[in-house]
Parts: sequence; structure tokens; C-alpha cells
Amino acid sequence: MKSIAKWTIALAATVFITGSIWYGANVNAANLPQLKPIGAEAQIYNLNPEPLLKANSDQKERILANKEAIASKFKLSGNNKIESFELKSWGEYNTVNSKDGIEAENTTVDKSRLVWVVKVDFADGYDTRVGHFNNATVTYVIDPETEHVLAQDVKGEQVTFTGGPARFVGKKPVDAD
Repeated sequence: MKSIAKWTIALAATVFITGSIWYGANVNAANLPQLKPIGAEAQIYNLNPEPLLKANSDQKERILANKEAIASKFKLSGNNKIESFELKSWGEYNTVNSKDGIEAENTTVDKSRLVWVVKVDFADGYDTRVGHFNNATVTYVIDPETEHVLAQDVKGEQVTFTGGPARFVGKKPVDAD
């Protein structure tokens, strides 16, 4: 009986000492004057930020010289071919391709930045995440300096379920009558 009392007292003392150490270590964490600032400052939301991809019309000769390098990145086979390969400003592309007169706003690209607008005819079909398109025409907008695709537009007859995988090839879209 005495050993149980000794162990109980030893356990209670250990819990008390551990709790005291824990409280002493954490009491300063809640003390606001001792907290270090994280460096975050209030910022005003900028509705019209400076574009990351700035105008490059002064580099037109270098951009034109890089046309073949960009064209070689298209690995076309079968009946697929490049229909057109034009150098346009981003603003001109946006104006021509606006839907119902509303231009897509992209504040990261300057409106006077030159971009390659490449139209590719995929007569054999084109697969996307939203299904397969027969006789698709895909328009790529490629930045000539970074060679990144800034925009992509697919037009054609969609023959699979919207968002459906390849196993639905040949079936009509869900909303078709």
C-alpha cells in the first residue's frame, strides 16, 4: 500500500513539474510585445498592374528570325498541317478573337507585345481534356521570347462527352438532341 502511495506522489510531482515547465515555455508565446513581426505590410490592390511581358516591337527582326525554331516544335503527322503562322500584337489578337465584343483581359501581357498566332488544322482529330474534336482547328498564341503558349482556342466538332475520357469516342455529347 505504501508503494502505491509513493508511486502516486512521484507521478503527481512529475506531472506538476512537466506542466510548470510547459507553461513557463509557452506563456511568452502569448505575450504580444515579444512577438516578432513577419514583415507583412498592408498593400493596396492594384487593378491595373504593370505587365510582366512588356512590349517587344523593337525586337521584330530577332522575333522573325526565331520563327523556324518555334515552327519546328509542332510535331504534326498524317493530314495535320499548319494553316497560318502570323506575327500580331497581343491587343490585335484579342480584338479579332473577342466574343460578343468583349475582349479577354490579361494584365500580364502588354497589348503591344508581339506574339505568334499559329493556326493548325488537325484533320485527323484533336484530343483535349474535354473530349475529342473531329476536323479541329487549333489556334495557339505563342510568346516569341519565352516560347510559352499564352492562349489556345479549339474549334471543331466535339464527338465525345464533355469532359469524358477516350473510352467515350464515337458517342454523342450529353446535351445533344
